[in-house]
Amino acid sequence: MNIYLLASGTLSVLLAVAHTWWGFANIYSEIARLNTTAGASLEGSFHQVGATLLVGGLALLIQGFRGYFSRAVPMLILAIYSVNFIVGLLIVLLKYPALVSQTVPQLFLYAVLFISLAVGIRAQKERSLNR
Repeated sequence: MNIYLLASGTLSVLLAVAHTWWGFANIYSEIARLNTTAGASLEGSFHQVGATLLVGGLALLIQGFRGYFSRAVPMLILAIYSVNFIVGLLIVLLKYPALVSQTVPQLFLYAVLFISLAVGIRAQKERSLNR
């Protein structure tokens, strides 16, 4: 069992739920008022983030409990999460700097997620070397 991957998976699933819940409570009605193309693009992107966090989190939970997947799976999940995070952060920083203060809790949670995932990957690697 890899407690760091379990923590990463749990946090990822919780972030998926929070992302979806917050979105429905705060922006979904705004999306519905947009023209069809803009609304579809934003809604699709919104759900892609939630689905990525959910599926990645479930894979991390499975890997943390059973080591079922290739050891590369957590590294792939970290890469996907990192790209999504960097793109989102750059958009906020460059186009919507007034919103940076609102993203601090999310930045903190992602930092915890990334650190836990990196430590879990390292622990997984060390465990496999000691076998």
